[in-house]
Amino acid sequence: MKLPSFQFYPADWKKDPNLQSVSHAAKGLWIDILCLMFESERRGYLQLNGKPPSNEQLARMVNCSAGEVDRLIAELRDAGVFSESTHKIIFSRRMVRDSQLRDIRGKCGKLGGNPAFKKGAKNPYYITKDKQIDKVRDKQKITPSSSSSSSSSSSKTNTPAVGCELADVLDPEGSPPGTYVNPTTGEVRPKRRKSPPREPDPIWDAVAVAWFGGKVAEPDYARVGKIVRDLKAHEATPADIPLRIGRYRAEWPAVECTPESMVRHWSRFAQPTPKIVVAKFTAEMLRKK
Repeated sequence: MKLPSFQFYPADWKKDPNLQSVSHAAKGLWIDILCLMFESERRGYLQLNGKPPSNEQLARMVNCSAGEVDRLIAELRDAGVFSESTHKIIFSRRMVRDSQLRDIRGKCGKLGGNPAFKKGAKNPYYITKDKQIDKVRDKQKITPSSSSSSSSSSSKTNTPAVGCELADVLDPEGSPPGTYVNPTTGEVRPKRRKSPPREPDPIWDAVAVAWFGGKVAEPDYARVGKIVRDLKAHEATPADIPLRIGRYRAEWPAVECTPESMVRHWSRFAQPTPKIVVAKFTAEMLRKK
């Protein structure tokens, strides 16, 4: 779709440290290049017939000398204002990203949008705090957004379409999908990669059996990992764990034997518990019964 204009964000332009580090002449060339990219056959890319224009061609397009273009392009490149594809075609990261977002919104919009949001029906989202439904009926025709931007280095993106995937466009030629759009907030997040299966660890398994019922829940992974590291620092073996737990409980029957407490007093229970202590522990257990 041919767009008549692109959005310009003054705050993004002024806050981009890469862009602000170059000269005014380089900034002037860059805004001219952005205009050429917007009108390009491939939006966001500076190309002619699928190839990057020469400095002489670009000089004629922006009405300055080839030597000046060569110097200013080098200045913009050194500052990281733009990126280059594998074919050395200059492109604006922000403009390419916005173009892909626009395409994604268009594709998702053709799927029908939110099934709960129907034309002529009460909008389910217009519900006040006192649970009274707004009487207004929506007749607006909802269309995909067509926003774009001119600041190239900013990583901020507009809210994308719900549930769609966004490709990593920093090198758009061949980059695999790597992000996901949160259906609730619209926030773009990296895809969560599945963790590889944990390698068998006898100490981990022994700790799981002794204190966690044989299986460690995901919220306890960090805690158990620290316990396992501390036990390995003590050169513990799987057989040592239940043995020293028994000694701990025999000597301190009224004290809870947590894994952290066991690690803290690991060396204390290296030797067998004295018989008199075992006798007291046995008598206490019999009395409780």
